[in-house]
Order: sequence, then structure tokens, then C-alpha cells
Amino acid sequence: MKFLSKTTVLVIFTICFFISNLTAMSKSEILEKIRISQSEIPAGYCIGKIPTFAQNVLKKNPWELDSYAMSKLVHRIYPDGNRQNISNVYMTIMANKKNPFGDDIVCYTFIFKDSRKAKIEMKKLRSFVKINKDRSILLEKNLIAVYLLVDRQQDFSLIEKISKSIQKKLDSL
Repeated sequence: MKFLSKTTVLVIFTICFFISNLTAMSKSEILEKIRISQSEIPAGYCIGKIPTFAQNVLKKNPWELDSYAMSKLVHRIYPDGNRQNISNVYMTIMANKKNPFGDDIVCYTFIFKDSRKAKIEMKKLRSFVKINKDRSILLEKNLIAVYLLVDRQQDFSLIEKISKSIQKKLDSL
């Protein structure tokens, strides 16, 4: 009887494990699903070009940052950002077409390593966004944070529109 119950528990556990793996999205799939699409780029803006001096860190745009870029940039994106708490960062820089090397609108999507680390980093992000509430927006879902910012306050409405679109994508995850 003990053998039968152990076998039953093992079979149920195995089935649950496989079902959860089938429905789970990889981090790259999540980033791909919620990233800004071409149609979401505001009129008069384009995907920004990376200046030559920054190409050793930023390989392309949009881009899922590599380990080196994350170590160089995370603490510059928001105060005390800890790269060790983040598993993936996807960055999109949009620039006014008149100056394609600008960074007028930037969107960072963070995926944190676990819920404890997400809580720590999201607290920092919330605090930073609160200080810059006229130029930035933070969207959150589980281990994911999407941070949008604009250079000029007058352009805040642009990231409000983008954030509504991204929020729909987050809600569908």
C-alpha cells in the first residue's frame, strides 16, 4: 500500500511539473512579448541610434543587455540599482527624428531574479519614480518592472500612452 501511495504522489508531482513547464514563458519570451513595437513609437520619433562612443557598452537598440552592459548601466538607470538582483534588462531608446542620436524617451524592462530581490529593487525604482513623477512611469507585475522616462516634461503624455499599451501586455501574461 505504501508503494502505491508513493507511486501515485510521484506520478502526480511529475504531471504537475511538466504542466507548469509547458505553460511558463522564458524570460526572453516575456521580454519579446512586452517590448515596444514599431507601431507604439510616437509620431515624430524613431528608434534611437547608438553614438560611436557608447557602442562598447550598448551593442544595439532595442536590445536585451548583456552582462557587461548590465554591470555598467543598472546603477546609472536608478539610484543604488543592484545588477546582482536582476536577471534580464531590455532597453529601447527612442529619439526625435530630428536628432536620432538622442535619448528623448527610454524604456527599460527589468526581470528580477526572485520575489525578494524584486521587492528590494522595486522599492528603489518606486522611490526614484516618485521623485521624477513628471518625467517617469513605473509598471509592475510579479518579477517584472517596466520603467519609462522622458527628457522633457512636455513629452510625458507620450510615455503615458506607451505605458497603457505595455500595461495591457503585462495584464495578458
